[in-house]
Amino acid sequence: MTQAQQALNKHGLTYTDDRAMIHARPEIAIERDSRTAFLRAIRQLDIKTAEQPRPRNPGGFGVTWHGLLRDGQ
Repeated sequence: MTQAQQALNKHGLTYTDDRAMIHARPEIAIERDSRTAFLRAIRQLDIKTAEQPRPRNPGGFGVTWHGLLRDGQ
């Protein structure tokens, strides 16, 4: 996948053949298929790719703008 991405960055998304026809580069399909296979493997292995965000500690005295606005209305 990475090699295909590097080739696309270097050569662009298309090429022109000897009859002046514009075609998509084969690296596009390689990159797409590699990405799909990787994501499928991650899902099958049940690997978590990112941690769940933790609740934010308001800090200070525990006063937030949301709390001030709610209490003031």
